[in-house]
Amino acid sequence: STSIPLEVDSSVVLPAAGILGDGCTVVITGRWNGTVFHCDDISFPPTETKETSRSAYRGIDLFGNESQPSSNSEDVLVVISQCHFDRQQSLDNLRRVMSEFEGRDESDLLQITFVLIGNFSTMVSVQETPIHMSTSESKGGTFHALRQFSAMVTASVPRVGAHSHFIFVPGPSDASPISGVLPQPPLGDETSVATKLSSSCPKSVFASNPCRLQIACKEFAICRSYFSRSMSAPAVIGGGRAKEGVQPFEHIVKSVVDCRHLVPLRSTNPRVVWGLDSTLSLVTLPDLLIPVSYTHLTLPTKRIV
Repeated sequence: STSIPLEVDSSVVLPAAGILGDGCTVVITGRWNGTVFHCDDISFPPTETKETSRSAYRGIDLFGNESQPSSNSEDVLVVISQCHFDRQQSLDNLRRVMSEFEGRDESDLLQITFVLIGNFSTMVSVQETPIHMSTSESKGGTFHALRQFSAMVTASVPRVGAHSHFIFVPGPSDASPISGVLPQPPLGDETSVATKLSSSCPKSVFASNPCRLQIACKEFAICRSYFSRSMSAPAVIGGGRAKEGVQPFEHIVKSVVDCRHLVPLRSTNPRVVWGLDSTLSLVTLPDLLIPVSYTHLTLPTKRIV
């Protein structure tokens, strides 16, 4: 491989939105003097629309779902994160949300999909979860929380549980075979929990993190990660973080979308299994990307691209 020495000084123009750092894909313009390339401008690659990408890859399934999805425009997707099933307040809030659908006809309930994102248990700190194999403690906490959720559904919203679809996306602390990494496998199979969920929520699926969904001919990508923390690391070299009127999370989403990767700053995130890097790529943008982060920052209400 050939390397070209770069000269970058304080006069270089950085993008107004997004965060640059080690590992990002960038476009550099400047001047070559024969020995050194002097950078005038560093920017992200131009964002390619999903229509353009799909046209170029016509006939090739890049999303990972070869089956033909339902085209029903009445389908409903409900996404809720930080579902601490072992906290009574969280269960009460979920009960209130799901109760709004309990009185609907069975045909309507069949078109509703609830995506519930962890951590499902509060037993382990969500801020300092290391990479780890599932332990009896983490399994006990996660599956106890799921049993509490199942009991709530049976007692309060049995029709929603019986007819609607439920997708459980694990958080970093939840009891997957290996936790605290991306990609993260689905929750481990615990016979008693699976049996209890099959009776209260028979249309349940334990998904991986990130996960991809196809509903009503639309594609969705959901990822639970420490986006804010990984993009404030020392390796970050700049970008539009200080631009007025742009919220911190908007910069993060801009970086993810332009780099077409859920972890655009590669070297700042030691929690990634790089051998499975392809599962984190967004070769074509989904119709809806839902990045879910844990942060103390005050973020905008709208977190969806």
